[in-house]
Amino acid sequence: MSRPFINHSITDDSALGGSLIERSLRFNDNDVSYLSRTPSSASNRKTFTFSAWVKRSNISTGTYPNIFSSNNSSNYSLNGTYIWFYPTDELGFSIDSGTYYIKTNAKFRDTISWYHVLGHIDTTLGTSSDRVKLYVNGERQTDLSYATYPPQNHDTQVNNNVQHTVGARRYYSIDNYFDGYLAEINFIDGYAYDPSYFGYTESQTGIWRPKRYEGTYGTNGFHLEFKDNSSTSALGTDTSGNGNNFSASNLSVAAGKDGDSFIDTPSNNFSTLNPLVKSNYNQSLSDGNLTRSGGAKQTMSTFELLNGKYYFEYKAEDSNQNHSIGVCQIDTDTRDRINTECAHYFGNGEYKIENNNQTSGFASYTTGDIIGVAVDTTLSPPKIWFAKNNTWQGTGNPTTTGYSLTSGKKYAFSTAHGSSSGSSTGTAFFGAHQGGFNYDPPSGFKALSSKNLPPNVPSIIRPQKHIDTLLYTGNGSTTQNITGLQFAPDFVWIKSRSASGTHHQVFDVIRSVGGDKALAPSRTAGEYSFSAFDLLNNGFNAPYSSSAPYSCNTNGVTYVAWCWKAGGTAVTNNDGSITSQVSVNEEAGFSIISYTGNNTNNATVGHGLGKTPALLITKSRDNAIDPAWHTSHVSLPANYDIALDASDAAWNPSSNGWHELTNSSVFTLKKGSSDGNNTNRNGDRYIAYCWAEIPGYSKFGKYTGNGNTNGAFINLGFKPAWILVKRSSASENWALWDNKRDGGFNPNGYLLRPDSTNDEGGNVTGHQIDLLSNGFKLRFTDTKGNGNGSTYIYMAFAEQPGLTPYDTQTNAR
Repeated sequence: MSRPFINHSITDDSALGGSLIERSLRFNDNDVSYLSRTPSSASNRKTFTFSAWVKRSNISTGTYPNIFSSNNSSNYSLNGTYIWFYPTDELGFSIDSGTYYIKTNAKFRDTISWYHVLGHIDTTLGTSSDRVKLYVNGERQTDLSYATYPPQNHDTQVNNNVQHTVGARRYYSIDNYFDGYLAEINFIDGYAYDPSYFGYTESQTGIWRPKRYEGTYGTNGFHLEFKDNSSTSALGTDTSGNGNNFSASNLSVAAGKDGDSFIDTPSNNFSTLNPLVKSNYNQSLSDGNLTRSGGAKQTMSTFELLNGKYYFEYKAEDSNQNHSIGVCQIDTDTRDRINTECAHYFGNGEYKIENNNQTSGFASYTTGDIIGVAVDTTLSPPKIWFAKNNTWQGTGNPTTTGYSLTSGKKYAFSTAHGSSSGSSTGTAFFGAHQGGFNYDPPSGFKALSSKNLPPNVPSIIRPQKHIDTLLYTGNGSTTQNITGLQFAPDFVWIKSRSASGTHHQVFDVIRSVGGDKALAPSRTAGEYSFSAFDLLNNGFNAPYSSSAPYSCNTNGVTYVAWCWKAGGTAVTNNDGSITSQVSVNEEAGFSIISYTGNNTNNATVGHGLGKTPALLITKSRDNAIDPAWHTSHVSLPANYDIALDASDAAWNPSSNGWHELTNSSVFTLKKGSSDGNNTNRNGDRYIAYCWAEIPGYSKFGKYTGNGNTNGAFINLGFKPAWILVKRSSASENWALWDNKRDGGFNPNGYLLRPDSTNDEGGNVTGHQIDLLSNGFKLRFTDTKGNGNGSTYIYMAFAEQPGLTPYDTQTNAR
């Protein structure tokens, strides 16, 4: 599966040619900017390679933003060759103006990370499908919605003595401008190279990373590094040694907003404003997602303000006093312009710190004024400071006490229009502009970029060693060995994908080994015998059952198995008032707990995680209790549970008992007012599954739906592999997605429901999401995930680890 590159520096891979990319060039489609060159003579028109690092800004534009093109000026409509994005965000490679082309099924809508895009043509090959290839992040794009290939030995217009453009299409005139950032462009004349010449897979994380190209370029080949920004003409300098320089059109080396030379690269990815965050009011982002205009209620930075000190600036581009600048909690309701989870400084001189009232006392600001925002999230609680034109407001500069935010919350920089009418325009400076910031950041405060994020490597740099998804097809035998994991699973959750009326079934190392016991999240009953199931070193035995709703191996039926690593054989835990048996993986924040109820209010059970759980699910093994699968989630109100086996909204089970996420050692069992105790019946054996949040690996939170196909964006800080969502404010099914059943590309509409026996129903448009480099984006209006104004809770696990800084010493050569 292609993994977008944000920046993960784990080991010294300089021996593999790890490359430090110094600069990028911003292409703003509103400026009709591009680079162009016409070779003095033709060379090899049958074989070439084009490689570039690409960070998109404006997506779903209705146009065909071009990365690279060439065309014969005497016959525009027949001869163009283009590498471009389609209006619906697929990637395409077009030859002879669409007479031959390939187009991906995958949609590339990640505006947060850098993609490596490589296209090559070799029409001399005998196999037609080998003549045109596209790769993204090192992986060939073989899932194509359309493919027709040129005849053998066909001449393209590439490497002809016709105009070649970067950042636009050459047709009758220049059009279809690219919007975003391009870096490290290599064009190889006469050779069709695969991505290994330009990138490599980092061994520990599996992330595709830049590599210097060291081969020949051929007659018309070129290397655009964009390092020389001494003049506009220098932007197109070819550093291959060929001197095949490009001319720059409508590009600038000016300092500040108007300059197009940036230090935002795959080696140091900078935050921008996030176009995936959807307000209910119109917004328009431009200038590489740095300028916002319109009546948007909230526009947030792409990166979370992780444990550190960060600074950004905002320049007011008009005199509207409804500019609203500061920070918001990343799970805030973006439909609300001035809510209790934001700290903002307004154009009229007022400010508001989260739950506090809007207060006067700051200087007003207008056209051309620069607002500085400094945030220290290393403190508890975090602190924020505001400046106008480098004069700090209110409590003073960041050496003083500042304004307190909420402990334990996660924040992003935020800009908004603070009124129900009109609009405002302003530009955000995150430090990657030519010239950086307008004012020096306070001492110790840095730009929000991947290099400046906390220096510690995530505790889990290979999530696939702790959680993974296996797909298989039943063969009808007594058992089938299902393998392929990088760990011995301790918890396996299996569901038929293709057969409706089949139960979700879970097995674990405490109940299932030797006893072969299963439980079904989609039913209230206690556990049942299921012979022949067993856990293996890298998978499990999938047993057949003549009872179709319970079989894990019916011939021809497709299945999915979600697998977690706990701690193997359980050990006794005496931390609580009830002794428990615990299998725990502290590193990944997951434990399996077995205990026997005693019908005591406020009884406690040890969970072994060493930190307070974020999610707890308990089930009686002996009885059918309704609701059966009590679930506590960190984002639910105090004393509220939700049922995994039901579609009900979250509720306060005051009469029948519940449990609480207590502390780093135990959870607490609460007895109901009517002597009910669904979580602690006397003599009942219980199983509990318990997760704690691990930064960069797992996240548990909430969000508010907006009822729009341009739905809510949920910032996780990592690319997700597994997501479970539940509407907590009203009744609705649970919804579960993973990164395997979609075939490895966006959009992903393969939905399963833990409280239902339905099959997944294919890639359903009504339930599609995008799995992105630091979160997920809802692309549907259905109330299973995006009802307007509805509150949802979620749990998510990473495909790749969270952002880590790029080591410029070990990776530069």
